[in-house]
Amino acid sequence: MEIPKSGFLLFCLFGELFGFILFLQGFLPLRHSIPGYSTFLDVPKEPSNDDFQPKNIEQYIHTLEMKNWRKQAPHVGKRSTDEEALTPTIEPVIGRVVIMLIDGLREDFIFGPKGVDHMKFTRNLIDRGQARSFVARAQPPTVTMPRIKALTSGTIPGFMDVVFNLKSDKLDEDNMVSQLYRNDKSIYFFGDDTWLRLFPDHFKKKDGTTSFYVSDYTEVDNNVTRHLPVTLADKKWDVLILHYLGLDHIGHLGGPHTPLIGHKLEEMDEIIQEIYEKLNEGVPTHLPTLLVVCGDHGMSEVGSHGGASIHEVSTPLVFLSGAFNSVTDEVDAFPEVQQIDLAPTLSLLVGIPIPMNSLGGVITELVEDLLPPREILRAMQVNSHQLASVLHKNVANVRNEPSFELYIQALRLHSRWLSFHKNGTYGPIDTMTDKVMDYYTRAQSAMQDRISTSLAKYDTFAMICGIVLLFQVFLLSFYATYQSTTTPTTGIRFYPVVVGNFLSIFVCCCIAGVTGHFVICTTPGGKNSDLLCSLSFVPLLRSMVGVLLCASFCTLLLGYLLRKPFIRLGHISPFETLGAKGLVTGTVIHSVSLLSSSFDEEEHQTWYFLTTTLLLLVLLELISVLVKEDSEQKMSWRILLITVSCLILFRIQRSWNQTGIQWAHMPDVADWFMSPDHRPYLTALMVISVLVIYLFQLLEHSQLSIFLAAGLFGAVLYRNATGSIDLMVSIPSSPNEVKENQDGLFSSHFQRNKRGLVHICCVSCSSGKSYSLIFWDMDSW
Repeated sequence: MEIPKSGFLLFCLFGELFGFILFLQGFLPLRHSIPGYSTFLDVPKEPSNDDFQPKNIEQYIHTLEMKNWRKQAPHVGKRSTDEEALTPTIEPVIGRVVIMLIDGLREDFIFGPKGVDHMKFTRNLIDRGQARSFVARAQPPTVTMPRIKALTSGTIPGFMDVVFNLKSDKLDEDNMVSQLYRNDKSIYFFGDDTWLRLFPDHFKKKDGTTSFYVSDYTEVDNNVTRHLPVTLADKKWDVLILHYLGLDHIGHLGGPHTPLIGHKLEEMDEIIQEIYEKLNEGVPTHLPTLLVVCGDHGMSEVGSHGGASIHEVSTPLVFLSGAFNSVTDEVDAFPEVQQIDLAPTLSLLVGIPIPMNSLGGVITELVEDLLPPREILRAMQVNSHQLASVLHKNVANVRNEPSFELYIQALRLHSRWLSFHKNGTYGPIDTMTDKVMDYYTRAQSAMQDRISTSLAKYDTFAMICGIVLLFQVFLLSFYATYQSTTTPTTGIRFYPVVVGNFLSIFVCCCIAGVTGHFVICTTPGGKNSDLLCSLSFVPLLRSMVGVLLCASFCTLLLGYLLRKPFIRLGHISPFETLGAKGLVTGTVIHSVSLLSSSFDEEEHQTWYFLTTTLLLLVLLELISVLVKEDSEQKMSWRILLITVSCLILFRIQRSWNQTGIQWAHMPDVADWFMSPDHRPYLTALMVISVLVIYLFQLLEHSQLSIFLAAGLFGAVLYRNATGSIDLMVSIPSSPNEVKENQDGLFSSHFQRNKRGLVHICCVSCSSGKSYSLIFWDMDSW
């Protein structure tokens, strides 16, 4: 039996795609959140001793089901009549709130030496004890959209949110912004338009800026700051959200150590000072105001983000308010909190329900300055109750969970504290308050860890099935390649020839696959596979297709093995040379190295090593050819020269740009060229490179040379305009506007040639014989 090669290729391609998708779905599961949003109807009363006797525990667990949450989308309507009659769990202690989110703000940009030098006003408030500062840890992936979700909903987004970062659809999950909207809070927003896509129709006033023009770090922030004078004078808003992108753009352009960072931090510090002083001037309001300065993620040593390095996940979280009591003690270290703790903390302070799926905990160091002891314990109880509700929905038996038992113990201690408070026995209260808070904190931490583990579970069965399918396709393709090289035919032949034998083998493979699938799905471990073991239509269809594909591949592989069970690599022509064998060996080594996360982070080092090894093997082969005197000796010398040149270039390339995790902080060639003192060398290098590229194109006599010349010329002008290189000319953006930049990295318009005629020659003819001159009279602008 013979199958056409095109049909065989399509069949293998479909199997590989199916196996790859199945593996990804098991390895990167989508997080399924609880629908709806929380209300005050679900908040429990203060604990009493009778509620937590062993006989009443089951009844209390029944209250964790949150029967009163609303299923409609948050933006559909306001609160119901029953909800409006309820008072908040804790009376609001904060009136107006300003959330200033600085994209890419690392914790050392405020708490480190850069903060001392460039954020003097903010550091002065921190050092005087008039601010409450924390190091907020963000969970990877450290990308803007997942981090906004985490800040507002208190949840931990998954890695698939990175894929959705470009789309940024509306956030249907319960979150702090929607709760503010439902509770009739007036919200103003200015900044990254990701917020406008996540929260449509939530903002009374808004102005979005795009984040895709990475080269712009000035106007993108000016478009936010220009709204401040009018907005701060406006008394109609309750919450103001500002999202500045300029710092993150600078990081992508020049890294965290470029001089531009200092100037941008000074600009942000001036904005913080303006907001803080405006909020605290004039007649005091009924409730104090609060300014929150934070970052969505940090910045790696090369200016990027998305990973899990310490500088990418560490961001500052600074609370500024006139309500804080000054602390005279010198701050040596800042407490560490989770970024998701912001959502429940702000929700309780402004008097709105905690988002339903939040995994965050109340920041006790902050609320201790704003709430009396009874309200602090009440806040921690409400927060713990909400976490226990999420735990109840994500585990099979919450009663047997150690974290839930800690929570029950905290409630019992809390009820005893209330009894002492009611009886006026204040002696034991002073010693018990810290103990109750400690139990609540431990219970919250344990429940957070347990919930995170349950949400981040891998579908091991689906991953194994995907790997098996991919491995079968690999073996099948390998055998097909072997047959094509040894016996050229129009199709792929299978043995035994009798079709009935194939059908028998296929049926046996199907029976074995169905039996194995049934056995695994009925075991305790296999029942957890929602992708393959669920009884709904899509998992059943997925399982059926997987079994049929696996049985088909097994049948074809058995057909090959019956024909010729063993293959010697030396008999296949592509594996006859030393370089080819090294290429195959290196491919296998590289594939195995991807099983280690450390090798994943430094994969470029593996590529450098394997490529250099391959070139050395080719070099050895060429030397062996040169030893023999034959007619190809001249060609071998030429290839030898090219190989040696490639080795030299690879060595330079390896030192050109240090990436990865371990060595990203080390100086490299690119850092030397990017230094302001070496700007002329970078300019010369780019001009020479552009000329070499164009000259090589001229040698090809291509008709596209004129377009290439225009593109290269535009690239040079663009790099000059953005300050990457420093030509003797800069084109002003408008006739009446000349922008000066004090950082020394961006070319100022008319900086060196305010008068005179600048001649720029551009070779623009594909024949290379005619030239055109482009003139700019600088006095005419």
